[in-house]
Amino acid sequence: MSESLSRKQPSLSAYEQGVRLLARRDHSVAELRRKLMQRHFPAVEIDDALATLTERGFLNDERTARLWAEQELRRGGQGQVKALNRMMEHGLSREHAEAALDELWDPQVERDHARAVLQSLRGSIPESERGSRKGWAKLARRLANRGFSQELIRELLRADGGTESE
Repeated sequence: MSESLSRKQPSLSAYEQGVRLLARRDHSVAELRRKLMQRHFPAVEIDDALATLTERGFLNDERTARLWAEQELRRGGQGQVKALNRMMEHGLSREHAEAALDELWDPQVERDHARAVLQSLRGSIPESERGSRKGWAKLARRLANRGFSQELIRELLRADGGTESE
């Protein structure tokens, strides 16, 4: 046997690889499953590893949802809709993500963030479109792209001189 082969470390199990990944940051069950599948572990081994990691408290979607919600809240400049979508992109269920956001998200802070974003966006609308239906529609789209709810957008634009039909 060659010297390089005898020194090669044994392959990690799905469980060990899961522990390594979780040591870096929390993952959702779905996200960790995807990462282990990318490393070509057998499905049965992945299922066993996820069950053991969950039993031992290393893997917990509720805790992960709360951590992600806190991170999204600190990010600022975005609405709850965008935070929810980002959390779901990381494999968190809608139920866990919504529960964490409902617990931590302050509607007044979101409203303040939306006002600040609206203020900064006003300058991006050409002078000829300010106050027009076209200008209000551009602002509404840009606020929606930042993840603010349609209800909040309508409220802010009405207060800013827009009409309900905008």
